[in-house]
Amino acid sequence: MNMNILLIILDATRADHLSCYGYNRNTSPVIDAIAREGVLYENAISPAPWTLPAYSSILTGMFPSKHRVNRHQPILDGAYSTLPEILRSSGYEVFGVSNTVWISDATQFNRGFHQFLKAWQYWQSDSDLNNKRMVTLSNQEVGVLKDILKTFMKDNVFKNLINAFYSAFLFQRRDDGANRVNRLAKRLLNRYYSGKNPFFMMLHYLEPHLKYHPPGKYKSLFLDDDFNVHTINKVNQNAWDYICQKVQMSNVDFAILRALYDAEIFYVDSRIGEIVHFLKNNQLLDNTMLIITADHGENIGEHNLMDHQYCLYDTLLKVPLIIRYPGVFPPGIRIQKQVQTLDIFPTILDILDASEDMIFEQLQGESLVPTGIDNRYRDFSLAEYLVPQPSSAALKKRYPDFDASQFDRALKMIRTDEFKYIYASDGRDELYNLQEDPEETHNILSTHFIIKDKFKKDLLKWLEDFDDVEGDKISFEFNNVARKKLEGLGYLQ
Repeated sequence: MNMNILLIILDATRADHLSCYGYNRNTSPVIDAIAREGVLYENAISPAPWTLPAYSSILTGMFPSKHRVNRHQPILDGAYSTLPEILRSSGYEVFGVSNTVWISDATQFNRGFHQFLKAWQYWQSDSDLNNKRMVTLSNQEVGVLKDILKTFMKDNVFKNLINAFYSAFLFQRRDDGANRVNRLAKRLLNRYYSGKNPFFMMLHYLEPHLKYHPPGKYKSLFLDDDFNVHTINKVNQNAWDYICQKVQMSNVDFAILRALYDAEIFYVDSRIGEIVHFLKNNQLLDNTMLIITADHGENIGEHNLMDHQYCLYDTLLKVPLIIRYPGVFPPGIRIQKQVQTLDIFPTILDILDASEDMIFEQLQGESLVPTGIDNRYRDFSLAEYLVPQPSSAALKKRYPDFDASQFDRALKMIRTDEFKYIYASDGRDELYNLQEDPEETHNILSTHFIIKDKFKKDLLKWLEDFDDVEGDKISFEFNNVARKKLEGLGYLQ
């Protein structure tokens, strides 16, 4: 089949903050229109609550316990094939644009792509300098300085200087990178796509990841009129300061953050509209399978958390998933049954009628191609948080007066339409009735031992085929420059 594929992955985007999922704010008019022309999955569950393992699951069709990618092991085992690799071997021209170092050549996520571009670089280079927001130097950070000096001297010094200036002063002058992602995506199709073969393109948008600072005209879209600039700017956006109780935050503070978060969604939605318009103008849209999803969700004060770590609640796991492809996915359909983002890989292979047995042995997802019956949808979904990120040691170093040991645990989850059971390696298991308590605020474990025991047995039985990876480490570290880049996004190292 001569089908193009555009996979759009939003960062940190909750399904319940999109208007097509019933949200009370009009945050996603473009995505809403796409959903009306395709299939919307009401209960799409990410298999992991943060970017690195969640992306690994999307691109391999496997759960974290199988692909084993986590903070200790950030590079995918070469024995596993990725979606870009399979499509390339099938004759596709394969392109990607990323706006996070987690999904880059630093973690070898450029595997299989003919062209893979990093949005924060003006000239694409393996020599990766940080921008002003992501690198801070002090007298103690000698390692960072050494890495920067080494990077300047590597390859083309002039290009490195231009990249440094671009990252520091120009890259985020308009937004968090969505404008740049779109420009690069158009460049790839205009300059490198031959038109002789179908293309696969993966676009990663950082918006609406913390910190929430939507472009000027979008900033006030959802803010109450009585919030002045000073009030908005002083609201804490450091997740770890809040989680570790360095700062206290009020309901008003979180109302402001939600408004800014929603404005970022509205903004990136408009950028998606720009890409859709580009495809339409180039007569590519109706022959392109358009998939819109997110790697994970976001906590905005729920469960006394911010960002997307330390839990497996629906705030982090329930993500949008919309597929538009005329002739295969009928328009205006909403699927209530649970699906998972790792189902995207086998869905694409099913449409292409791929027959590589080795790949299907790898895949743990299910095809979502409509068949007229419901047996392709799941009775339950699974998610895992193998290694805390940041570690309790990193939190302790930054916040010595806070007891971070409560986060030093692995979590595994099984979710049906009615219940969610969360297994915790420290024994603090949780059980929620999702029909009666969709916000997961009342742990009923102590009064429902029979249900808990059944779920625990089912979960551990499913996981017994995989090696324990909670303590796995390999000899890999981001260099100090990349590490500081991640710190700038809120990832303590």
